[in-house]
Amino acid sequence: MFLKAGGLHDYLSLYIYIISFGHTHDKYMNGGACLDFLFLYVNLIRILLIVIILLHLYRHEYKKAAPAAVTLLFTFLPWLLSLANIQINTLTGILYPVILLMAVYLGAGCKYYDRFPWWDRVIHFLSGILFFSFGISLAGKSPGVGLTGTLIFCFSFSLALHEIWEVLEFLTDSIFRTDHQHWQKHSTVVNHQPEKAIQPPGLTDTMIDIISGIIGAAAACAGWWIVLVR
Repeated sequence: MFLKAGGLHDYLSLYIYIISFGHTHDKYMNGGACLDFLFLYVNLIRILLIVIILLHLYRHEYKKAAPAAVTLLFTFLPWLLSLANIQINTLTGILYPVILLMAVYLGAGCKYYDRFPWWDRVIHFLSGILFFSFGISLAGKSPGVGLTGTLIFCFSFSLALHEIWEVLEFLTDSIFRTDHQHWQKHSTVVNHQPEKAIQPPGLTDTMIDIISGIIGAAAACAGWWIVLVR
C-alpha cells in the first residue's frame, strides 16, 4: 500500500533486469511478459546452485558450500556491468555461468582440477572464447573501428585477460601458499605433467593454460568473423 501507481511494475521490471543480465526486452518494459532464453538459462543455474549450497550446508560440507556461494554471487557480475552501460552478447551470457560453475565450484570446490588433467585446459579454451566474445561487446561501443580492428582488439583482449589470470594465480600461490600453478614444493598434483615433459609441472601447467586460451581465442575469432561478415 506504500507503492505508487505503477510502482509494483517498476520493482518487478528492476528485478527482471537484474536477474536477466540487464538484457530486459523493451516489450517487457512496456508491460509485456517476455522471458527470454538467458533469463531462463541463468536462473536455472542459480536455482541449481542454491540447491547445491543448501545440500552442502545440510551435510556440513562448508568447503564445498563456499565455492558454490561464490559462484552464485558472481553470476550477478553482468548486471553490475550493465550499470556501467556494458551489455554482453548472448554467447557471453551463455558461457559465463558455465565457466564459473566449472572453475569455481567444480574445479576448486569439488577438486575437478586434480581429478581430471583435461579440466583446466577445457576451462581455458572456453575462457578464450568467452573473453573474445566479451571483447565484441566492448568493441560495439566503437563502431568506427571496422571488422579487422574489432577482431584484432578482441583477440588481444582475450590474451591479455588470460595473462592477468595467470598472474593472479601466481600471486595467490605466492601469498596464500595455494597450489593453482603446481610449482609449490609441497604440490602433490602430478596429472598436469605430460609423461615426456622435461619442464617442471608449474611451467608446463601455465603454458598449457595459455596455449589453450590462445586456441580458444583463435576459434572465437574465426567464428565471429563468419558471423560479422554476414
